Amino acid sequence: VGRRFSDPFEDGRPLWTMEVISGVTGLADEPRTVIFSRCHHSLADGIRLFATSIVIAVAIEGSAPTT
Repeated sequence: VGRRFSDPFEDGRPLWTMEVISGVTGLADEPRTVIFSRCHHSLADGIRLFATSIVIAVAIEGSAPTT
């Protein structure tokens, strides 16, 4: 995932990406599915983007089924 942050954005494409990555290990006892997103700093300042990410994460966490 760290390497994905350094990949340049493609010319002619939006300055943001979002992808679903399955089988991520190291976060829990079993592999998880995560949403990896990034955007160019010209689209959002750091504080506002962080706050928006937290709101999305809480909304997703709250809607996840429990086992």
